[in-house]
Amino acid sequence: MSLNHTIISIGTLSRNRFWNEQEAKRVAHSTSTLIRSGSTAILVDPGLPAELLVRRLDERAGITAADVDTVFLTNFRPAHRRALPVLSKATWLMHEPEIEAVRNHLAQMKRNVLDEGPGEEGQSEEEILRMIGSEEALLERVQSAPEKITPTVHLYPTAGVTPGAAGLLLAGSARTTIVAGDAV
Repeated sequence: MSLNHTIISIGTLSRNRFWNEQEAKRVAHSTSTLIRSGSTAILVDPGLPAELLVRRLDERAGITAADVDTVFLTNFRPAHRRALPVLSKATWLMHEPEIEAVRNHLAQMKRNVLDEGPGEEGQSEEEILRMIGSEEALLERVQSAPEKITPTVHLYPTAGVTPGAAGLLLAGSARTTIVAGDAV
């Protein structure tokens, strides 16, 4: 079975404090990687704005968003999933502990708003609950990733910035590669 990967976009911070940037200079997004395992196309962390991701998929890999079979999210942070709406035909996967942690976080946010009010952000209780509902609906579409996504692409839990962060281990015949999102 053939196995390869292509970097679609290298992620970036919205600002770099080491460069003394005090405000956002660019759209923050995660590194996006396309993995091809046999006839399966897996896109890891589609963090670019949708219109940019569509162009990058064509430029870097010669495919369209409709050609992506599976999306794998290393975590549920917005910068890792911004272009999900254009990948609606794909199966969306994430490590089960991350799904559960996000589900619990959203439930706690909802309880806090209902018990204590909206806080000082200037948004109404209704707006905040609507935002939480949107996040819950998006999360409902995400499925728990199996241990093996394909015979050569395996789930690889990583200690990271979120409770269930995970990458993918590519078990090639000559080398092993780990696609770990933004991990360094």
